[in-house]
Amino acid sequence: MWFLAFIKGSVVILEIELRKMVRQKVDIITRAIQPIIWILLFGNVFSHIKGIPVRGSYLGFMTPGILAQSVMFVSFFYGISLIWDKDQGQITRFLSAPIPPSSIVVGKSLFSGIRGLIQALFIMLLAKALSINIFLNIYTIIFGSLSIILSGVCFSAFSMLIASIFKSVEKFMGVVQIITMPIFFSSSALYPISLMPYWLKIIALINPLTYSVDILRMLLFDNDMHIFGMFIILSFYSLVFLSFGAFSIKRLIG
Repeated sequence: MWFLAFIKGSVVILEIELRKMVRQKVDIITRAIQPIIWILLFGNVFSHIKGIPVRGSYLGFMTPGILAQSVMFVSFFYGISLIWDKDQGQITRFLSAPIPPSSIVVGKSLFSGIRGLIQALFIMLLAKALSINIFLNIYTIIFGSLSIILSGVCFSAFSMLIASIFKSVEKFMGVVQIITMPIFFSSSALYPISLMPYWLKIIALINPLTYSVDILRMLLFDNDMHIFGMFIILSFYSLVFLSFGAFSIKRLIG
């Protein structure tokens, strides 16, 4: 019975979030602007630096990293969404319904993964428009989509865990601003891990964004399907953040 209530509750939350997205079409477009700027400006500048040891085009190397970064940044928004729902009394209504509190975190996290797919579509269209050499076939699309959904789940669950601890938009934003850029720059999104000093390599190897980037890069840049191990690691992070987020959701209204 609990499992059925959990599934039903997660689907209900997912449906609510999808309806919100349909009403907020402008938000989808505006959030696609940042990764476009990264690729057009930052990517073109760095592509002229000869010391970055990448095989082939640097823009092709960078595009999967920017894709993973954009999914991460969008996913962190759902912590704010959770706080807004709390301030408007929505969380209280959810918790009074016959669904487990964990359904809230899971439903919102699943939606974040779906939202990430839309973000990825903009980036893929831009990459093709710029003639960036990325591999797109049925296998890279399927496994890339699964990776994007998993990344969205991972980082949105992490953000909701942070929201359940700090409980206000101001405190949440302060913490997120502190951690998002270090997560981004300590990953392999912009440069190979081989360029990093030893201490930063250790941080990169425990950084979930690194595995999100590497899965997409192996699929889209290297056309390499040996991604099972990285999928396991990213799945582990997702389950950990989902578990802690679901456990601490009641703290948000406490």
